[in-house]
Amino acid sequence: MRLLSVPFHLDERLAGFDLGVPADAEITAELPAGDPWTRMAALYEQVAAEVGDGAVVVASGDCTTSLGVLAALQRSGRDVGVVWFDAHADFHTAASTTSGYLGGFPLALAVGRGDLALPTALGLRPVAEDRVVLVDARDTDPGEHALLADSAVTRTSVADLPGVVPGGDLYVHLDVDVV
Repeated sequence: MRLLSVPFHLDERLAGFDLGVPADAEITAELPAGDPWTRMAALYEQVAAEVGDGAVVVASGDCTTSLGVLAALQRSGRDVGVVWFDAHADFHTAASTTSGYLGGFPLALAVGRGDLALPTALGLRPVAEDRVVLVDARDTDPGEHALLADSAVTRTSVADLPGVVPGGDLYVHLDVDVV
């Protein structure tokens, strides 16, 4: 298993991003000028290329990096389910968010909700909602509640997770704020 460091928060490089252990590879992208989505598409394309089809742990500064990882897994022929451990649902769209924070969008984008320019640029196909499990999300907004209620995404606790994990290959997302 390899460790990939992606020292970015959205489209901004993080100074002093230290994992405490040496990474096997680090993304050192020079991003193009443009809006954040364009810049993140270039970054996550590099993430997808580095992930390839191997077993990789990706450490990054925010949850949107997951879009590049999922794109890489799909490119390798895998039909992955998603187990998303996060205190936040990350299930906003531009229409549901009150803050506009792009880090609140990745799980919604992964299942094909919202403006799909970034996932499309990466070649990311929507993950079937019934193959997505959101674990221990406790800090969600009303807009996310409505979107989740209208979805087939399973919400569960860690204790109940064994009974709802989708079969087949999995992408496991862990945001440390869930701890």
